[in-house]
Amino acid sequence: MTGPGKEPTFLIVGAAKAGTTSLAAYLAGHPDVCLAAQKEVHFFDRERRYARGWEWYLEQFAAAGNALAVGEATPSYMWMPKAVKRIAHHLPHAQLIAILRNPVDRAYSHYWHIRAFKAESRSFEESLDDANLEARFGYVSRGRYAEQLKRLHEHFSEEQIHVLLFDDLVAQTGVTLAMVCSWIGVEPVESAAVADVHNARFRLRSTRLLRIMVRTGVGQRWPTMAGWLTRLNQVQIDTPPMASATRARLIEQFAPANAELAELIGRDLSAWNH
Repeated sequence: MTGPGKEPTFLIVGAAKAGTTSLAAYLAGHPDVCLAAQKEVHFFDRERRYARGWEWYLEQFAAAGNALAVGEATPSYMWMPKAVKRIAHHLPHAQLIAILRNPVDRAYSHYWHIRAFKAESRSFEESLDDANLEARFGYVSRGRYAEQLKRLHEHFSEEQIHVLLFDDLVAQTGVTLAMVCSWIGVEPVESAAVADVHNARFRLRSTRLLRIMVRTGVGQRWPTMAGWLTRLNQVQIDTPPMASATRARLIEQFAPANAELAELIGRDLSAWNH
């Protein structure tokens, strides 16, 4: 059995479909940073994973060695109250990174992500109106960032929480990454990986292959193989633009939460209103 590793010093806690995969990939290429082999460990938010115990969680960081910063990226942590409480219990001194994206675009990207896994077949509009689907996937609730950040602040100090915007990660990748590196305590370095696009929209070639991978635990046992199989099983696709009426509806729906968020983080988010 793999021996235990260091406790994580930082966690990328959200938001889903807001650049967490790209940021994790960029940081994983840093010589002084160790990320869990499997992105989205889901220890704090999934009962079966949490039941495996603390030693199992530490095993995910067995390769940490002399790394100055150790972390993982599970973008549902910020959205789930029980996950925040568990993180505070086990890692009270951890640094938390939250990446926030225009919630309208985030919701639409999330919808197509779920479609790729064959867990969604109806239109985006029909899905938005289904309360059961909202409770399960959180197309809208995951985009109400202010209430999630307030929940983080109930358990962690302001100095432990670093908020950045997806727009900055895209438009000023190098600068944004350098700021994150400094914040987690490592020297910023140049990386060719910042030009790569991670987690683009896709469809699965085979849902059967995905089920086999999940059932056999390939991601935990052989993460390199799992990454290769995952890429092989995905085909990038183009998706239609969101209907203008739907976009207008969501902009209006998110407006109060966005205004609260802008005040909370001290950023101009007026671009999100278009």
